[in-house]
Amino acid sequence: MSEHNSWRDDSGIDGNYDDTLDSDDTNDVSEPSDNNDSGEIRNIRDAWNGRTCYVPDDLATDIDRAFLSMQTTLLEHDRSIKKNRHFYPVVLKLGIDALEDTDADQLESLIDEIHS
Repeated sequence: MSEHNSWRDDSGIDGNYDDTLDSDDTNDVSEPSDNNDSGEIRNIRDAWNGRTCYVPDDLATDIDRAFLSMQTTLLEHDRSIKKNRHFYPVVLKLGIDALEDTDADQLESLIDEIHS
């Protein structure tokens, strides 16, 4: 790991793509599954639908800052998160929920703000 990017790699800023859960049983020869014994998804790349999103630089910076803030808040409660497994779904869920109460004028204003 290069010295100048190590903080980004550790923080998950670049995506924290290792979203597989560790298994205590390395001798398991059964058919691989996307879920572990508790039902938690082991590998989101195989189990979830992938989406690609392109955002302006300012919004990308806001996303990174929000992730670090959420990560710091949850670490204070002994909870570790991953960007793709936890953060993005939370942001999308909150955003989708907020859209229900957003009128056309507000949407147009947000679009203009993002594209200015």
